[in-house]
Amino acid sequence: MVEELTELRDVLPEFLESFPSPGNTPADGAVRDVMRIGELARLTGVSTRLLRYYEEQGLLRPDRTAAGYREYGEGDTVRVWQIRSLLAAGLSTRIIAELLPCATGPVPVLEACPRLLTILSDELADLDSRIEDLTHSRRALSHYLATARDSGHDHEQDHEAGQAA
Repeated sequence: MVEELTELRDVLPEFLESFPSPGNTPADGAVRDVMRIGELARLTGVSTRLLRYYEEQGLLRPDRTAAGYREYGEGDTVRVWQIRSLLAAGLSTRIIAELLPCATGPVPVLEACPRLLTILSDELADLDSRIEDLTHSRRALSHYLATARDSGHDHEQDHEAGQAA
């Protein structure tokens, strides 16, 4: 698991730096079979509100007590890390819901599953298209900025003068 984290440090550096230590081990050193939402939030660094959102999106499926309290297991700790890692890669919760059955380990490693390659290829193509669009927009804005600077005319002064009159 530590090796997986090290391999991906170059890909998702900010996210992985904030990655909590793996495991379901509270300060007292005991391993819990089940935990409530507050403990899962503390162990993963994810707010309880966000954990509830993950549940709404079908990404987490906690058990419920007779009183309606959510109960999570150690596997849910890893699941939250998987979700956070896939979100950091730019994937939507809809796509993540499709990929989670293919995920192993906290980073995660995605194993061959039906449609996995198609989903990831489509997402990468979409990202490449958005990058191309943003690059085009950046060039256009840079051109407009350079043109405005080269014109030697300060439109802000004209605007301020018009307001003073």
